[in-house]
Amino acid sequence: YANPYIKSEQFALLCVALCQWCCDKDGTPAKMVWENVGPGVMFGKKVIEVGFRNFHYRVDDRSIFGKPTDMPGWMPTAESKRLLLEEYRVALGNRTFVNHSREALEECLEFEYTANSVDHVSASNKQDPTGARSNHGDRVMADALGKMLMVKPIEQKPEDLPPPPGSLAERRQVHERRERQRQRWL
Repeated sequence: YANPYIKSEQFALLCVALCQWCCDKDGTPAKMVWENVGPGVMFGKKVIEVGFRNFHYRVDDRSIFGKPTDMPGWMPTAESKRLLLEEYRVALGNRTFVNHSREALEECLEFEYTANSVDHVSASNKQDPTGARSNHGDRVMADALGKMLMVKPIEQKPEDLPPPPGSLAERRQVHERRERQRQRWL
């Protein structure tokens, strides 16, 4: 969703409704995160004003335990932005995060790594499909923040995983299961 004409407060209401709609089996709404600078400040105020509380709290970057603070939203610093985008790049590369948006993936190419930071390099010759007249890498930042909220998958040992369909191991399992069933009938 890209709309340069929606106000941040209206967008906050839309996002709260979407999070409440995408709830888990216990009724807990989806978790939300926003960039707490610029229009994100008013966005966050509206989210809090309507009583939504399932959102990301800033983490103390200086703590080795990464404990959440009582401050909502994500604060972009040179370090946090570089870490966020690096983790996003790795997730895209190893396909633990799959992005199906052509526009968002093309926007990834507009980021440049320097010695100390990652910066969005404006593609001045590129037409911005949102009509916002200035494309600031918002899709990439939103996708990277969404990836940040992903629950880490439970690590499974290879022996705990079912064998691939059609493999020799699967065919052996089927054969053994049939043999056990046949033995029960004898």
